[in-house]
Amino acid sequence: MNTLIRVISIAENERRRSFHRPPEGVNWAFLDASTDLIEGLEYDEDLAWAHMRRLLARPEIGVYGSHVRAWRELLAHPSATQILVVEDDVYVDWNVTLHLAALDWSSMGVDFLKFFGRYPAKSKILRWHYPIRDRHLVQYTTPMYGAQIYLLTRRAAEHFERNFRRISRPIDVEMERPWATGIAVAGIVPSTALELSIPSLITNRVGNRKGTRAEVARYLAGRVVEHARARLYRYAGARLKLTQKGELR
Repeated sequence: MNTLIRVISIAENERRRSFHRPPEGVNWAFLDASTDLIEGLEYDEDLAWAHMRRLLARPEIGVYGSHVRAWRELLAHPSATQILVVEDDVYVDWNVTLHLAALDWSSMGVDFLKFFGRYPAKSKILRWHYPIRDRHLVQYTTPMYGAQIYLLTRRAAEHFERNFRRISRPIDVEMERPWATGIAVAGIVPSTALELSIPSLITNRVGNRKGTRAEVARYLAGRVVEHARARLYRYAGARLKLTQKGELR
């Protein structure tokens, strides 16, 4: 299985120097993080306020673009079929993570696989001790957020890159809306990475613009619809159906 491994990191930042790197012999590379809007994307301030009741901070826009650039690297690669995307603020259990990243997840029916999340999301067990013993495959039915480390197949990367060109939400929020994207969010439990306790580079995320009455009304109406769609997905959304291909024993 040809899996790209890209670590998003700001060039010359201390995090790059202290990042817990993969073992010797593993083919991986840093991807210089974007600090602003990248080519092919547009930022819609009005839509951002309608979705988030705030504007996105400039670093959030940079993070968004960084992940899109990682997906584009996969799509431009002549032979890679999936990508493991890692941010530089995590400590990775590379022994387990690389073992899992070597599998052909698309052939198993999984296109978006998370190895870490920031919130205690609700989930359904897809299979115990799968694909290796003491790691369990789940499907998340509520968002767990965080884009620190995840795997995408080419199918998911194509879908996200094509449909995420107008920025109105943080990238992890946008990715974890399976009721809208059609891409189920799977995960490995327990996690294979730990977020480090270091200051976030993203600031000014709260209360950076006061909305008009019309904007507040639009936001509240949108939240009602979004919560209804999320709740419907949680109880009646499509469930992943695993195949046996790619299983490790």
